[in-house]
This record gives sequence, structure tokens and C-alpha cells, in this order.
Amino acid sequence: MRPFFFATILAALLAACSGAEKPERPVLAVSIEPQKKILEAIAGPGFDVVVLLPPGSDPESFEPTMSQRRSLSDAEAYFPVGYMPFEEKLAADSREQGGTRVVYSTEGIIPVTGTHSHGRGEAHTDVDPHVWTSLRNGKIIAANFAEALSSLRPDSAEVYRARYQRLAAHLDSLDGEASRRLSEAGAHAFAIWHPSLSYFARDYGLHQISVGQESKEISTGRLRQIVDEAREDSVKILFFQKEYDSRLASTLNESMGTRLVTINPLDYDWDGQIMLIVDELAGK
Repeated sequence: MRPFFFATILAALLAACSGAEKPERPVLAVSIEPQKKILEAIAGPGFDVVVLLPPGSDPESFEPTMSQRRSLSDAEAYFPVGYMPFEEKLAADSREQGGTRVVYSTEGIIPVTGTHSHGRGEAHTDVDPHVWTSLRNGKIIAANFAEALSSLRPDSAEVYRARYQRLAAHLDSLDGEASRRLSEAGAHAFAIWHPSLSYFARDYGLHQISVGQESKEISTGRLRQIVDEAREDSVKILFFQKEYDSRLASTLNESMGTRLVTINPLDYDWDGQIMLIVDELAGK
């Protein structure tokens, strides 16, 4: 009995020292929290969904660590948004390792360009990456997830399609409600510190006035231009994302005579955030 006992202990110690255990469930990787919520609705409990962008990080300037880059090796598939710089490094790693399939989750979405100002008076032509701030785009992302998972697990394809249909119906309902309420309220413009609601604005025919700049200084001339534009469009709300400098936003909010509303477009509850924005613009 004693040799068997020591052999058992030795085996347990060797297992504990051999490194991290493989996940019990297959892993899927996404870039941001809103993708996770959509993917979990389609994948169900059969997968673990990991998010690569840490909470509070700016997706446009985030640099993945080596450990985050290595973590993709456990994933069966990685679903980039497709328009954020850090994703290309991770996608390249996945292709080199060969074990992780890369599927762009925003395939089929018509991109918005020219929304980001760099404080020099002109806008660049890069694609606006915030595609998830749209209920309609959310349906397209969900459809892409359902198709990819059906390819990974053909035997469960009907299950994934059924889950997609349920989610699509939910998003259609929210979209219809948003459209009706914004129309009834006569909403037509809003101000925002960083232009993260371009796709939302496009869906409902709204004018998004971006007031922040990557340089933290706002010139007197630019401030006057922003205030005049906001007053001309009867803007009543300034949306602000908590990862940016609130002092500048507060100063600008006072100058425009608007109401400062904090939002989190990168929240897991992305559709809830969109409806919160609708509540503010429609007067609840």
C-alpha cells in the first residue's frame, strides 16, 4: 500500500507543476465585452468565451501583452472586430500558431469613415471601429457567429441558428422601439466626447458632434466652433465615456449648456447601453 500511496502523491505533484490545466470546455476568444455577450447568446453553455481587451482600456491604443497573445493558443477560434490595431497582431499570432481559426465578426457591415479628428482641422479616412454601437450591426455580428459555430460544430448547427433567431428577434424589437421613440421625441443631434456612436447615429438619422480631441488642449477658436454648432442643432446632451478626462468634458459641458451623461459603449450589456442612450435622447 505504501509504494502505491507515494506513487499517487508523486503523480499529483507532477500534474500540479506541469503548468496550467487545459480548459474543461472549448474556448472562443473575442476582442471586447459586447462581442462576448452576443457570442454567448449563440454558443450557449458549451464554450468558454474569453475577452482580450481588459476593462477600462482604450481599444484604439491598447497593446496586448505576451501572455495575452499566448492565451489565444487555447482558443478554437478568435473573432476580431477587424478595425482595431491590436487585433491584427493577435490574428497574426493565431495564424502562425495554426491551431486557432480567425473569423472576422463584422463581415457584411458597411463601415463608417472620417469620424475621428486629430486636432488639425481634418478627419482621417480610417474606418470607425465602433461597429457594435448599433443594434442592426449586432444582428450581423450574431449571424456571423452562428455561421462560424455551425462550421466548427456542424452537428449543432440548427441549435445555433435557433439561438440566432431568438437574439435577432430581441434586437429587432429594441431597434423598433428606439426608432419610434427617437422619432416621436424629435431627436436629431447629440454631442459626444469621443465619436463612438457613429453607427448608432447612422441608424436613426442623428447628427453626432464630436467635441474631444486626441490632444488634450482645445483652442479658443475650436471651443467657439463647438458651442456654436451645438446651439445651432439645439443639442441638449453631451455623452462622455469614463476612460477620458472628465475635467475637460465638464468645462465644455458648461460652455455648451448641455447635460453630461456618462456612458460605457464597451460594456458587456451593450444593448442596454444603447437603450440608455435612447432614454436620454428621447427624454425617458
